[in-house]
Amino acid sequence: MASNLKFVEFICDQLKEAGNIRYKSMMGEYLVYVNNKYVIGICNDQVYLKITDKARLLLNKKIEKPMYDGAKPSFLINDI
Repeated sequence: MASNLKFVEFICDQLKEAGNIRYKSMMGEYLVYVNNKYVIGICNDQVYLKITDKARLLLNKKIEKPMYDGAKPSFLINDI
């Protein structure tokens, strides 16, 4: 199931204070970039944050799950 573009735009709007935000459609799903760096994947209207050391410190005990079968794990963000 493809993600809803309105949801993607909502997420990007929430990030506007973080810098230059853009998104790219990839087979019905989306990648979100902050200052030209991949940060978030949106798949099936769920938000997946790229795992980094800093993100791990800030988001202790978050669910790690791949966006799709065969993908690297990301933090699944349920509380938008």
